Formats: sequence, structure tokens, C-alpha cells
Amino acid sequence: MVHGDDFVSEGPEEGLLEMDRMLKAEFEIKTEILGPEKRHVQELKILNRIVTWEKDGIMWEPDPRHAELIIAQLGLENAK
Repeated sequence: MVHGDDFVSEGPEEGLLEMDRMLKAEFEIKTEILGPEKRHVQELKILNRIVTWEKDGIMWEPDPRHAELIIAQLGLENAK
């Protein structure tokens, strides 16, 4: 997935590390690997969404500000 200058990739760790090496050869980048091992992060933010590695799978939490923005754009701040 690509959004502006944010890249999200999935695959075997060897492939991700090779892609990381190739990108770092050309660009200044910051990389985190989400996964089950101690060397991996178990939680990170992707485009203001919290992504967590859990034993049963990956949990994506939406950005809570999205609902607030929609309510404000529709002028419904005082609605019930």
C-alpha cells in the first residue's frame, strides 16, 4: 500500500529486509517490522491508525478523529 510517502508492505521477513536495503540505498527512510518476535514491534501507527500484532491476528483500530471530523463537517456537533 502506498499513500503519499508512506509505504506498507507484507511478506516474508527476508523479502522485507531486502526491500528495506534497496530503499535505504536511494532514500532516507524509517522502517518498522510488525510481528511476533522480540526483534519486531507489536504495535505501530500507520496513517493515524493503530495496528497491533496479537496472537490471533492483526488488529487495526481506526483513527477516532475521523468520526469527529465527519460530525463537524456535517454541522452535527449539537445533534442527539
